[in-house]
Amino acid sequence: MTSQLFEEEVRKWDAELKGRKILLLVDNCPAHPFISNLQNIELAFLPPNTTSVLQPMDQSVIKSLKGHYRRKLLMELVQSEGKTSVNMLHASDVVETEPEFDSDDDLPLTEWIQQFNTAGNTVHLQTYIEVDDSLLTTASLTDQEILDSVKTLRTKNKEMKKMRRMNLSLEH
Repeated sequence: MTSQLFEEEVRKWDAELKGRKILLLVDNCPAHPFISNLQNIELAFLPPNTTSVLQPMDQSVIKSLKGHYRRKLLMELVQSEGKTSVNMLHASDVVETEPEFDSDDDLPLTEWIQQFNTAGNTVHLQTYIEVDDSLLTTASLTDQEILDSVKTLRTKNKEMKKMRRMNLSLEH
């Protein structure tokens, strides 16, 4: 997504709405610029670094993908005795493939971890497995916190519009 493409799509949608007013919440990605002179769409920008907290899809999908990737990487590390190198191509291949499990393999994970740790590796697998356990990935907001956040955003958006209008009038 580029800022030009974003603006074209928003303007096209604005024209299609024909008098039906909407509020469009937008994250603060550089490809999402402020667009002036919209008739039916009011843009409201989310505060910086809040997208993953405010968008539930980001919370669950990202957490699931990270867990899937971590399991696959651990399996490869154990099978290669710690000799797996990781880069972006490798990471994308790991995510695309289905898990391969050997039904005849009954070696417990704890024994794999012990073997891996004694093979001279500097990163302990248990540490790697638990790295995100205490990471807060979701938060529940009260109704009042949500209302306060929206009020603050609306005030900031109005101030931004006012400043842009002043800048435009100074340019002319």
